[in-house]
Amino acid sequence: MAFDRAAAFGFRLDIPSGTSVRFEPGQSRQIQITRFGGTEVSRGMNDLTNGSMRSELTKAEAIQRARQQGYCFSGDVYQGHPRPDETYAGSAGE
Repeated sequence: MAFDRAAAFGFRLDIPSGTSVRFEPGQSRQIQITRFGGTEVSRGMNDLTNGSMRSELTKAEAIQRARQQGYCFSGDVYQGHPRPDETYAGSAGE
């Protein structure tokens, strides 16, 4: 999924708890987002973000880790990485 991760930092999908939005390969969607609430401190998220969503340092480090781990950004060109369901395709019985 490619989008402007720097602009979206500190936001989440605006969907009810316990629900989801499905993104199919090649599909383009517009979605609503909303700011994280409370103290705006986030932990986890594939170990990309661990700290205050208000901190420019936390944001810069999260963006750097996302790039290092191969996350897509808006404007990136698909590099042919296999989808998870294609990783082992054709290996059974060989």
